[in-house]
Amino acid sequence: MVNTKNRKLEPLQLLQYNKSVPTRIGIISLVGFSCAVFSLLLQFLNYGAIRGLSKKQLALVQLDSGKTITAKSVDENQRSPEVTKKFVGDTFTRMFSWDGLVKIYNDLGEPITKQDKGIDIDAASGKKKVTTKAYEAAFAISENHNFRAAFLQKLAELTPSRIFEGNMQASLIPRYIGEPRLIRNGVWQVDMSQLL
Repeated sequence: MVNTKNRKLEPLQLLQYNKSVPTRIGIISLVGFSCAVFSLLLQFLNYGAIRGLSKKQLALVQLDSGKTITAKSVDENQRSPEVTKKFVGDTFTRMFSWDGLVKIYNDLGEPITKQDKGIDIDAASGKKKVTTKAYEAAFAISENHNFRAAFLQKLAELTPSRIFEGNMQASLIPRYIGEPRLIRNGVWQVDMSQLL
């Protein structure tokens, strides 16, 4: 046990004038302060570099073919004209190309082609069907004002029942897809003509 009764307590003296410190402690303090200033300067430079990169946001993307391309991020509602045209062409081709076949995958992941039984739609003229591919592609259509449901009803009325028996095929081939015109943020108008 330490005897503290006989010890004289000295007040803590920090940064008092007319007190000298050994040169060794002064050098250590100066080196520590210099390192802190250098570290702060590096942090500011790092922040500036990261902020500059975040504005560019370039990335390398590897395609299925193994080729690597440069990509950049864009606003969530921005689309290039090529992407919009491809989306419109692919969507309408899937909705209006009917072959009565559907591709499913077995447990091993191998594709199996089967006869399409169709998806039942309650149309104005009774219960009708649309092809499975058309039904899936119709999810690209807006649900505003119940538009998709009304479109599927009309599509069911257009779809011949012979499609589901395997006796008929129909294909939509886009002949012309015009340049998309921006109507408002996230909404485009595209002209299209086709061969059916």
